Amino acid sequence: MVITRHALDPARRSCPALPGLQAAALATTIVAAIVGLGEAARADVTAGTYLNSQAYNYKIIHMPDLDQRRSTLPAEGSMYCVPTSVVNIFGYAANHGFPDVNPGPANWQSQSNYTTASLWILSLGSFMATDAIDGTGNAGLNVGIDTFLQTEPLLKKIFRARNSQYRPGAARLTKYGCYGWAMSFCYGKYEVTGTQNGVPIMHRIGGHAVTLQRSYRVGSTRILRYRDPADDDISLTTQSTFVNVRYDPYDFLGYFGGTGVSNLMSLTALFATSEGTRVIDTLFGIRPIYGITFGNTGDAAGGGTVSLLDPIPFDGAQNAVLPSIGISSALDVLDFGFDADFDNALVLAKSNVLPLPSRLRTLDLTTGALTILDPAPPNLIKFATDRHGRIYGIEAVNTIRQLGSDGTELAASTAVPLPTDVAVNDQDDSVWVLSVPDRKVVKLSQDFSETLLTINVPILTPMAGDGILVIDPTNGKPWFKTDANDKLYGLSVGPTGEVTVTTFTSPSLTNATDLSIGDSGELFVLGDGSVKVLKKALIGLWTLDAGHPFQGLPGGTHLAMLHNSSNYDPIIHDGPDWQNLTKAELEVIGPFESDCLADLNADEVVDGADVGILLGAWGTKGGTADIDGDGMVGGGDLGLLLAAWGACQ
Repeated sequence: MVITRHALDPARRSCPALPGLQAAALATTIVAAIVGLGEAARADVTAGTYLNSQAYNYKIIHMPDLDQRRSTLPAEGSMYCVPTSVVNIFGYAANHGFPDVNPGPANWQSQSNYTTASLWILSLGSFMATDAIDGTGNAGLNVGIDTFLQTEPLLKKIFRARNSQYRPGAARLTKYGCYGWAMSFCYGKYEVTGTQNGVPIMHRIGGHAVTLQRSYRVGSTRILRYRDPADDDISLTTQSTFVNVRYDPYDFLGYFGGTGVSNLMSLTALFATSEGTRVIDTLFGIRPIYGITFGNTGDAAGGGTVSLLDPIPFDGAQNAVLPSIGISSALDVLDFGFDADFDNALVLAKSNVLPLPSRLRTLDLTTGALTILDPAPPNLIKFATDRHGRIYGIEAVNTIRQLGSDGTELAASTAVPLPTDVAVNDQDDSVWVLSVPDRKVVKLSQDFSETLLTINVPILTPMAGDGILVIDPTNGKPWFKTDANDKLYGLSVGPTGEVTVTTFTSPSLTNATDLSIGDSGELFVLGDGSVKVLKKALIGLWTLDAGHPFQGLPGGTHLAMLHNSSNYDPIIHDGPDWQNLTKAELEVIGPFESDCLADLNADEVVDGADVGILLGAWGTKGGTADIDGDGMVGGGDLGLLLAAWGACQ
């Protein structure tokens, strides 16, 4: 018997239990406990626990599952998986606290919104330059996401595709989900073209975009479920029932993108056929802006607390980031920020007990573990990261170093003898260095092979002590502040080499200890124990943004803010290899499984524990236990739960 999506009963569809899963999940799952939401808001992330790459549990419900195959799309939507998967996550955002973002809030399962969904997929495909024959390239994917983000600047994007510094996979995908992201991903179809030392050499022959719904792992037990936009063969004029495709992923070792050492990767495979192995190689998603801050505790000389700033998450979301993490009082923190992929933090610290050099450390935001990044050189004083996963560290005298994501040194330069701070402009992949003693700001190429620009700061501009350097991503203009005063100075160079200094003064800069510039040029200032947000003004430079969700939040001495980030490289991530797969080339879609809505604690079984959760929420509005979606937890929900009793199946 062939079962199609349209044949599934949405009240009973569910997922099969696996041996040992029930007990393991109960040991590692955190049950979502979000109450007090309005009727339109749903506690949709029912599991969001991430311990490490071997133990995690994530589940999101009510994620849209729009069909790409539509009679109104070019070639009946055969190559529209990318725009459809992107509309899925933006539709989720619009229904969960961000109604102004395209495509706006709606019940996307309803046939009454089918034409609207078709128009949005078509429109986004136009922005992405989606081709009816070849599909959507990664350049178009990024352009499309950026276009939709223009309607809601408080949402940020992440795009990560495999390269020498980044290995995408189920664990990283899940971690983003557990951190509050709405995630989609692409899997590539890879054929074996040879072997090297017994390891297969893999060649990508196309790919497909889908949307994450469920990811689970405890040891060898693994589940991955996703919304597949190409899984409806019944109708090209109606929206099929939302459902998931499920696979048990596994690790696959191979050479991807070449045969060098950096191309040897263990990635997540979904399934294999005689025509190729499907491997996760691209992650992309959106999330409301958030940040982390570090500050000393009280009047302590060393140590302090890392705190999470997450004022506007998606309605019903979870965030596996710990709300606060203590740093030992035996350490003086010199610099602090997100790592390049926004899934952990980096802490540059020096012992105040022993005569040891400063060391760069990774801070696990889900466990609080602080670990020295052993390959990274000692004696760094500041660092910055770029969109490609690299770290740029400066020493007090003579040297700036480029490091890989694991701390391995990749390049070094002595172009700036006395560096004070370092910053990166991801718009053109340039590296900037401020030298207060030399009164210079220097722009270097990413690999330090060229000094692109040297700006000598005019003598009338005060400079002294320590300094902070930031680059405005909207125009590439460098701005700096030093201990000389509480002013911010912007530098620009005219066609004949003349230097123009723009001075910005604001009460918000008083006693500022850290600065960050957002994607729209907004200025985040940390000082006097709180965050100040300034927006670009029509007249003048910046003005206080009293309505910004971060305005007035508590802070410390260091601030790191989420911003749009993409490691897209046209040389690596576009071309015939990255075209989409046709319906025939997909070969296999299924088996189908539902969200298993009655499984309230995400342990893959409906039982007494779920009854307890439902009864505890009885009479409340919305929430995880509102199984029937009528806005109130009551008898209808209990009836659906009892009807689904037992292992999800």
